[in-house]
Amino acid sequence: MELAEPKASDVIYDLGCGDARSLVTAARRYGARGFGFDIDPRRVEEARENVRRNGVEHLVRIEQADIFTLDLRPANIVFLFLLPRLNVRLMPQFAKMRPGSRIVSHEFDLAGAKPNRTVEVLAPADGPPGTHSRIDTHQLYLWKVPWQKQRKVEPTE
Repeated sequence: MELAEPKASDVIYDLGCGDARSLVTAARRYGARGFGFDIDPRRVEEARENVRRNGVEHLVRIEQADIFTLDLRPANIVFLFLLPRLNVRLMPQFAKMRPGSRIVSHEFDLAGAKPNRTVEVLAPADGPPGTHSRIDTHQLYLWKVPWQKQRKVEPTE
């Protein structure tokens, strides 16, 4: 969320919100309003419970919805952790957002769109403390609407 530099005046949409941890964090840390969307009713209930447990119901709303039918124009930050083919399907919706709106993707890029920033972050070790668990890194991408097209690199002979 820090990559998007949210403020209390921002409206954040989390597409495929899962348990809504990103929206809860944005509400608690920045006072930002958020809307989470997921198609899976179990994830929706899990997210709503997380919102209740963290006391941010006045800032965060969770809805069951097909993200490919949403109007994203009310948001000025969109957060997603979706597969690349899904990100690409959303690009026409992203392109309709207001200039200056931010899109943050965890792990996967938007094919053909040049990110404004790419950040590699260290993920927590997987496994109990004291074990030799694997430590991974994750890529985070930020785009501002309208984004620049990525230049195609031609193979050299």
